[in-house]
Amino acid sequence: MPPKDMPNATSPVTADAVLHPEGVIFEMIASGNATKVSAIDGASGFEVCIVGSSKESKAALQRVALAKLDFVMSKQNKTASRSTDRGFYA
Repeated sequence: MPPKDMPNATSPVTADAVLHPEGVIFEMIASGNATKVSAIDGASGFEVCIVGSSKESKAALQRVALAKLDFVMSKQNKTASRSTDRGFYA
């Protein structure tokens, strides 16, 4: 029997991935009332994830993921762009 936290036929899972010309990839996976957003820096391959409410807009979730990516990359002494045009905003 599968674990209770695994999605089943009554809990649809949707996924969406966006590659932005600036090199940040956003992957969004929605399941029920939660959405997991992964932000991946294309140049370094560095990745962070957040989980937010499915009621929030894609742009709001992506802004949070991008802010976390910039923060974690700067803490790890990686190159993090602080420009406002970095990333994809729907």
